[in-house]
Amino acid sequence: MHEEGALTELYFTDQSELSGGGDQYGQPVSIYDSPLLKEATERSRDPLLSKLASQIDAYFDLKPARFDVPLKPKGTLFQQAVWNALKQVPYGSSLSYGELAHAIQRPRAVRAVGQAVGANPWIIVVPCHRVLAAGGKLGGFSSGIERKKALLKMEGLL
Repeated sequence: MHEEGALTELYFTDQSELSGGGDQYGQPVSIYDSPLLKEATERSRDPLLSKLASQIDAYFDLKPARFDVPLKPKGTLFQQAVWNALKQVPYGSSLSYGELAHAIQRPRAVRAVGQAVGANPWIIVVPCHRVLAAGGKLGGFSSGIERKKALLKMEGLL
């Protein structure tokens, strides 16, 4: 969704149906067989969504995409600090929740950082899938762990 020329949220279209990394039938979900960006992939005449669709296409064509559409955050200042830090994590790189907490100068706020990562309203564009639990474990992902694995594998991280 967007308003006033900025993206307010971006989710997989079936994200609300996911539970534990599977679809509504319990089958594993692949990024490639689930529609992304209901509005953008319809190739709206809206310039913001057209630009976003092109950037998403580049990302899934395995080109390190640079997402530069304007974002309109609706979250606390703490959440926004976490989301801004996430935008700095380059394609093909990862970091832990602890490292992310240090990056925003809140080293003791690892749990709160995890909650803010989980509340990220811009899937892919703000790369929350690149955040791993301690010891390199996958941790959680609001769009399902199978999707997180697929994104990390696509970026060469698994």
